[in-house]
Amino acid sequence: MVTRYNKRLQDEDLWEVYEISTGRVIVIAGHPYDGMAQHEAAEIVALLESGALSVDEIVETPLPTESASQHANPAGAIPAVTDRVPSDKS
Repeated sequence: MVTRYNKRLQDEDLWEVYEISTGRVIVIAGHPYDGMAQHEAAEIVALLESGALSVDEIVETPLPTESASQHANPAGAIPAVTDRVPSDKS
């Protein structure tokens, strides 16, 4: 059986669970599994390896490039506001 997950020391007495192939902290139900006691991290690793738990799928979203942002707004300007609220000052 291939080991996919492990735990590592994050800070003094705080552990995190990570995916070995990517080095990323795992996320389950939208929450990263870090900042926990060593025995909790070990239990999470065991549950992941047994298949009793599964991590959230991480979808890589590329950041927009400069050319893409210029294409969306070629002038590079902020659109003008056309509807103005009249002032109560007379």
